[in-house]
Amino acid sequence: MDGVHQVFHLVGILLESRQATFQKIHVEGTRNVVEAAKERKVSRLVMLSSLGTRPNARSRYHQTKWQAEEHVRRSGLAWTLFRPSVIFGPLDDFTNQFAKMVSLSPVVPVPGQGKIRLQPVWVEDVVQCLYQSLNDPTTHGQTLEMGGPEVLTLDEIIDRIQTKLGKTRYRMHIPFPLLTTQAWFLERLLPRPPLTVDQMILAQEDNVTRHPFPWQRFGIAPRALRDGIAEFL
Repeated sequence: MDGVHQVFHLVGILLESRQATFQKIHVEGTRNVVEAAKERKVSRLVMLSSLGTRPNARSRYHQTKWQAEEHVRRSGLAWTLFRPSVIFGPLDDFTNQFAKMVSLSPVVPVPGQGKIRLQPVWVEDVVQCLYQSLNDPTTHGQTLEMGGPEVLTLDEIIDRIQTKLGKTRYRMHIPFPLLTTQAWFLERLLPRPPLTVDQMILAQEDNVTRHPFPWQRFGIAPRALRDGIAEFL
């Protein structure tokens, strides 16, 4: 950070390993960033957190994100925290995964009943807000929950992906207790399991904002999921 005046801290993981745990990456990593920023007299810190982060969260992911936020809040720096819902874009690990299943398989497995509500937000909209906040003192000391223009269930999101790809697929809704049991075994058998227990906890929670995000303040008309995926699926 020598010679650096403004810092974006965007680091986060959804899958732990022995070397990279939520505690090491989210908590200790953020503490290191904050301490280095203070030592080098950085004037501005903008951090990307996650919607659903709170002190009493059930998931370790959100618990450690909260601890990371606390390091930022106590830093004494000019900080802003953004908490987006699921971010979608050309390289995301969300819409692209469902698109692969829709393209390759006659059956699409869906966690639970597909009724969990999400508020997908376009990656470029997120980046523009983070960038603009650097020099906007009205965002200092604020925690902003960020969601796109639509609240959609998981089934509705898959509907939009199928429509874009021109496919009709059968959906197999898998109960969360079964998925959680499977994830428990996979975590113990594989170094990089496709499912984890913590991810199943996250997947059972709605991920929508409590208050509308002030898009007008940033001069942005947020892109809907249908319009965004039309660019890359």
